[in-house]
Amino acid sequence: MLAIASLLPLAACQNEEPEADAANAVVRGNPDRADSERLQKEWFTRMGGCLTEAGFPSKMEGDVLTSAGTVGRQDDFDAAWATCEESLGEIPASDPLTPEELGTLYDLYLEADECLRDNGLP
Repeated sequence: MLAIASLLPLAACQNEEPEADAANAVVRGNPDRADSERLQKEWFTRMGGCLTEAGFPSKMEGDVLTSAGTVGRQDDFDAAWATCEESLGEIPASDPLTPEELGTLYDLYLEADECLRDNGLP
């Protein structure tokens, strides 16, 4: 019950219109990021294939890599990830945020902090 209660403040502070998600717009709105985002997505797609071959079915869902079969097997999953990363190389680096993007994200974090505190999260 505690877990459910602790999620209530998070639900209260969620943006109800994902397409208007300001944080996502900040990062995705910069056309200079397109290449690094593409490279990262390709890397995660290849990582998913490697993890699947290692016994952890994985797939890209939007911009997120999800893996199954990790419950109770975290050490095995970590080893598979390390082996795959050794084969693929490290994830391509992101372009650094501009001062304007950092300022916008900072403002959003402050807004989220205030909302969470207002809804009972210490």
